[in-house]
Amino acid sequence: MILAVAILAAASIIYHTFRNGISPMPSSKIVRDEIAKMVAGEKQVYELGCGFGHLAFAIAKKNPQCEVIAIENSLIPYLCAALLRKMSRVSNMRVIYGDFWQLDFAEIETIVTYQYRAGVQKLYTKMQNETQFGVKFITNTFAIKNLSPISKIITNDLSNSTIYYYNIYSRH
Repeated sequence: MILAVAILAAASIIYHTFRNGISPMPSSKIVRDEIAKMVAGEKQVYELGCGFGHLAFAIAKKNPQCEVIAIENSLIPYLCAALLRKMSRVSNMRVIYGDFWQLDFAEIETIVTYQYRAGVQKLYTKMQNETQFGVKFITNTFAIKNLSPISKIITNDLSNSTIYYYNIYSRH
């Protein structure tokens, strides 16, 4: 029975990895801490594709005034993040099971994500098409093609991860 559950869980993660274009990738502690500092003072932050929730927890814990909305469409990582959220009693964080591509970005002010290159480009287009007031966009590792970030931080973690910070405005 345990083996069957483990196989189903692995199959679910593999399926969503191919569907989403990226597997659940935890950000390093250095990256989590840097991004948590970058969103200090924000009222609300969306993490799109939160995986197991490592980054969302870091943001919520370091910014108690901020509501963190973590969205994940892969069942196993979502269940883990939701369970850890309940057990940790982090009150300023919500974990939502769903497809963030269905969100309307019109009112969202701050987005953080760790997506693959094409996913970042697709998010950029969606933000440009839907934002009303502009979006603070922070992405781990993958930059927006042909757009200079406001700031870029190269971390000293194992992967020398780069964090990109942009302000995205409507193309209308």
